[in-house]
Amino acid sequence: MKTPTAGELLHQFLVQSCACKQEATAERYLLVHAQLHRYLEEAGHRILETQQIPYFRREQHKDPSDAFCRSFYAEEVIYALPGFLDPPWLNSNPTDRRIQISQTARLMGWLCKSGYVDRFWHSCALLEVEGAVRRARAES
Repeated sequence: MKTPTAGELLHQFLVQSCACKQEATAERYLLVHAQLHRYLEEAGHRILETQQIPYFRREQHKDPSDAFCRSFYAEEVIYALPGFLDPPWLNSNPTDRRIQISQTARLMGWLCKSGYVDRFWHSCALLEVEGAVRRARAES
């Protein structure tokens, strides 16, 4: 079975998140999804290990659009998530910010529950995401 890429996982999560939601809520989820995708493409490389950088650069050279999301997986998303809740990525609109924070927490939980991220193996990264969620909620 093929391991889904970060982009495929984000799409699956968005579809499941929007199921049975009111249109306004689904639209806000879509905005958060687009912002997370943009964040991963612009800043996701910062969490990569040294040996991953050449691969990422080759993928960027082939096609700069979606290089991170098509080349990496759930683990890289988890390690990148805390930065998504830091300025300048944290939404300035209070309602959108709350949705961004809650969707980030839900995404982390979904990646673990779905078996894409091992809670034991990546426990430190998960604690960092949880801490970022708590800080962002406290500052909102």
